[in-house]
Amino acid sequence: MARKQYAPLGELWKGESSMIRWLAQNSNVLSEATGLSLSDMRHERGVGGFRVDLLARDSCARPVVTECQFGYSDHDHLGKLLTYLAEAGAGAGIWVTEHVCPEHIGAVSLLNALPKVTFYLVQATAVQTRSSGLKPEFRLVVGPQGVSAPAGMPPPRKEGRDRHVRKKLFWQGLLREAARRTPAFAQKGPVTTCELAASAGLLGVEWVYVINKQKAGVYLRLSRSRMSEAHRSSLLRSLERKRNAIAAAMGPEFGVRPGRNENTLAGSNIATGGYQDDEASWPALQREMAEAMAKLQAAIRTHIAMLRV
Repeated sequence: MARKQYAPLGELWKGESSMIRWLAQNSNVLSEATGLSLSDMRHERGVGGFRVDLLARDSCARPVVTECQFGYSDHDHLGKLLTYLAEAGAGAGIWVTEHVCPEHIGAVSLLNALPKVTFYLVQATAVQTRSSGLKPEFRLVVGPQGVSAPAGMPPPRKEGRDRHVRKKLFWQGLLREAARRTPAFAQKGPVTTCELAASAGLLGVEWVYVINKQKAGVYLRLSRSRMSEAHRSSLLRSLERKRNAIAAAMGPEFGVRPGRNENTLAGSNIATGGYQDDEASWPALQREMAEAMAKLQAAIRTHIAMLRV
């Protein structure tokens, strides 16, 4: 039998939100991986003061919470899963992650020794097929019945893990700075990806911080994947009519331009650094990003409010 060929999840989905929406429409794959009979799967559901990645019901109509992440399993996502379980009064929790760290296999195994709630640690992989290119696979690593070995992917390079760790540390500092200037990010946690987004108050309209190796930026984005084309076009036309007023309020350092995969209406590229820079330089960059986002929001927020339907 030929050995399976794996690719990063980012080659199959643009980000965690894309995978979450796909799972909401294909809940059977999690049912098959966990053995749970899942129904009424919804994505980004409000639970208490939080938004859960996926919320479903099992065969006994009990809530089942799913937390998803790209990259390496981390304590932050495990903590979120436990918090959401408590808020939802769920009977089961599913943690879907790309790379399973040994310490989290042990943690979920320990949680399954406790009564009332069952936990499932599921590895998501992108598998190369000859006939149809990449396809997703979901493998149960830890469940109530015990532990299975993660999929036979070659161990990720240490520098890959270090990259994820550096991005998460950068976002932790940025969020501390942003909490005082951009309340939309107050309930956000650090991630291991290059983007950190928060709702601008309309479905599919997002404030986005971006950090790369050597550059950063802040943007307003109209997501193609989270709204109909007709609705997106209508929003673009409405905001286009206010282009001059928005540009005047934002100042010369901001631009109004379309994005490559989504429509980035407006934003600012900040060329003073990135997550690969010396950590001693991060606080200055984080302050600059938070200030730029606050200025962007001040210039556009009232125009967005007028678009509510």
